[in-house]
Amino acid sequence: MPSIALNEGDAFECASDDTLLRAGLRAGFGIPYECDVGACGTCKVELIAGAVASNWPDAPGLSARDKARNRVLACQSRPTSDCRIKVRLQEESRPTFVRPRVFRRG
Repeated sequence: MPSIALNEGDAFECASDDTLLRAGLRAGFGIPYECDVGACGTCKVELIAGAVASNWPDAPGLSARDKARNRVLACQSRPTSDCRIKVRLQEESRPTFVRPRVFRRG
């Protein structure tokens, strides 16, 4: 399973059939996003090292200039190798995990 290094040291694992965004959120990182379909561009990250495959290469959230600067959409990118990305993590994007209640009859 590819390892995704963030900024200066944190990392998470991402299956090759999963997106950087979903895996990062599951790992508890506040990767910013809004639409999760490639339209808004909120989840842009800079690919510093490694390679990704895009679910939607012509997504409107990513301009030709972004592509020239090695930016990818985390919501549309699946890792094909270990990667290092630069991303501005946001506390408000960090997932909140709610512990499910257990009801017992008795």
